[in-house]
Amino acid sequence: MDKRFFVPCLLCAGLAFSSLFFSCRSLPSSPAAPSSAYTVKTVKENLSYVESDIAYPSFEGIGALDAAVKDAVLTNYNSFKVLARKNWTDLDAYRREEPGAGGVTPPFEYNVQHKVFRGKRFVSVLLTSYEYDGGAHGNTTLRSFTYDVESGKIIPLTEASALSYAQLSALCRQKLVAALVDADASLSSEQRRLLTAMIDSGTAADAEHFSCFTIDGKTITVYFEPYAVAPYAYGTQTVQLPLP
Repeated sequence: MDKRFFVPCLLCAGLAFSSLFFSCRSLPSSPAAPSSAYTVKTVKENLSYVESDIAYPSFEGIGALDAAVKDAVLTNYNSFKVLARKNWTDLDAYRREEPGAGGVTPPFEYNVQHKVFRGKRFVSVLLTSYEYDGGAHGNTTLRSFTYDVESGKIIPLTEASALSYAQLSALCRQKLVAALVDADASLSSEQRRLLTAMIDSGTAADAEHFSCFTIDGKTITVYFEPYAVAPYAYGTQTVQLPLP
């Protein structure tokens, strides 16, 4: 082969290969998933009318989840404080004035605990709030948020489970009746009827009844707070579903 032709061809081939090599190296990488790392924020107050002990997670890398959790915790607490101040003041005045009413009134209570569940695709936060405002016992309420890393948003249970509310209703009702009614031989026929009716009501096919759930990477857990599907003494009830 003529060297005058071979050398330029070799140089051109080398330049082409070099351009291809550097072009491949400069291709943008896939965007990294947001960090699910979190810190714990706390609020503690010891006032005459309320004592609080609040802890909730703060996600610097997931703005939507961080904002939703913070708003849920602090908005509810501030609303409780406004009512607590008035109600405690009225109750305290009554107890001081009425003979045998109990004297000095202890402060009301507001506590929040949290659990965080993290997997490759989902990050879930479960908030458990306890409120005591002078009744026979306090009230426990649950709130949850599940963030989908792929879609970049907080999702409902229907999207996470790929089930309709009618399907969720049937599955949860079946599991709760089996656990609370069928498995308890000590219940009378009337108790069985009443408990089944509570389960039917608390698992009706609508979004409100299935708003509280978490995903741990393998399993979906649906939560029913006290009074939702059973009397207060039964506590919080859970139903586990497979992750599709």
